[in-house]
Amino acid sequence: HQKLLQFVREARLVFLLLTQIPAFWWVFVRLSLGDFLQLLVYHNERHIVQAQRVLYHDHFPGNVPIDVLIAEL
Repeated sequence: HQKLLQFVREARLVFLLLTQIPAFWWVFVRLSLGDFLQLLVYHNERHIVQAQRVLYHDHFPGNVPIDVLIAEL
């Protein structure tokens, strides 16, 4: 996360809408640096929500007594 923070700090020095970068999933598509940073934030938020969903699921280890988990085997 330190590299991402450094990248964002350096991005303040350029015009986010005019600076174009290639999209990593398709060579012919280019995104503005601002769009890419926004996409990156949304993508990471999605992963955080996924992790929270797993963590707080009733059957995540630690959320259910071990005897209940063993009984289900």
